[in-house]
Amino acid sequence: MKFCMQCGHELGASRTCSSCGTIAPVEPLPAPQLPAAGIRYPLFADEVDSVSVSTSGHVLAAPVQEPLAAPPVDATAVRLPSIPVLPPRRGANPAVWLALGALVIGALVLGGWLLLHGGGSTPTAHASGSGSSAGASGSGDDVAATATAQAPVTRAPGRDTAGNLTAYDASNMLDGAASTAWEMPGDGTDKTLTFTLAKSTHLTEVGLINGYAKTGEQDGKKVDWYAGNRRVLEVEWLFDDGKSVTQDLRETPHLQKTHVDATTKTVRLRLVKVSEPGKGGASRDTTPISEVSLTGTTG
Repeated sequence: MKFCMQCGHELGASRTCSSCGTIAPVEPLPAPQLPAAGIRYPLFADEVDSVSVSTSGHVLAAPVQEPLAAPPVDATAVRLPSIPVLPPRRGANPAVWLALGALVIGALVLGGWLLLHGGGSTPTAHASGSGSSAGASGSGDDVAATATAQAPVTRAPGRDTAGNLTAYDASNMLDGAASTAWEMPGDGTDKTLTFTLAKSTHLTEVGLINGYAKTGEQDGKKVDWYAGNRRVLEVEWLFDDGKSVTQDLRETPHLQKTHVDATTKTVRLRLVKVSEPGKGGASRDTTPISEVSLTGTTG
């Protein structure tokens, strides 16, 4: 039974007093009395079966179970992989980069020099004139062997130190033997030799042995006819296409060549400068040429 707090009138089922119209306050529900410890509210649907409800309508949690303790870990049984500690990275020494740069520059300079100057071979003769240059061997075949030779003057045959008869014909310049030679008596300056090829040929190189490259022995002494005879010191090569090449020669009993670029069937060789005779037992006043070389291709 409830009564109005203002006028004491019985309220009945309504909260509003029918006498004074006062609305009776709602009495608060008593707070649930929870145990001091071990209480929790269910968090999952499968825990509803483990809770109980008090007679006052409050939900009571089931007793809390202690979690299972993890087994102790043996620290000695666990071995972590060791990670090597690398030293801090340092920059390259500037001196190393400078040295490498110098090597690269040096290689480039050397390569350029070799490209411009070739393999560094020394030419056997110096040539000047139209279409000529001194240097390495030209391309083609030696066509001198199939050519013929003519000379304005030829020395008469003689005998060598062994008593053998020796001829000095112009054909000796084309036989491939340095021990044979064409010779003329006296100074051959301004004399012209003529070589006729088998057919018109594009010549790339010409040359000659500019003396008598032969040695012997007489009375137990060595006889050097290259040193004893005159030596040709300068010649001019002339070709059918109007080109000409001047070649300077050294005093050496070896073949001296020079480059040319001429197409011709006839080659004329003019003796521009000749030395004086040598001295000693082998001295002779003659002008000889042992060999002539003509290299080219026939068209």
